[in-house]
Amino acid sequence: MKSKLLDSFPPKLKKQLQTIGANLKAARKKRKFSIDEMALRAQVSYDTISRAEKGDPSVSFGIYAQILSVLGLSKDLDLIATPETDELGSILMEQTLPERIRRISNRTKAKL
Repeated sequence: MKSKLLDSFPPKLKKQLQTIGANLKAARKKRKFSIDEMALRAQVSYDTISRAEKGDPSVSFGIYAQILSVLGLSKDLDLIATPETDELGSILMEQTLPERIRRISNRTKAKL
């Protein structure tokens, strides 16, 4: 039975996951791993590897990370959603900054 989330999953994200899945499959084949061998190394089922390679959005992020690790491709995982690349977050933060910042009084400085 399909979940409501999968039915309403944005097409652009589906396409991106399918691309990631195809990339995982290509990397697995370059290493000459069968799906069975990949599943054993990643400690998941054959079906899970198959679904990940199809870009199934119900496969957890942790499973994708585990597969990337087995393939030796996990070195850039920490670059996902970094504050430095969050353009929208930076714009929103700048919009909430005050236009003027008051100087701290000597009395307040003494308390610090």
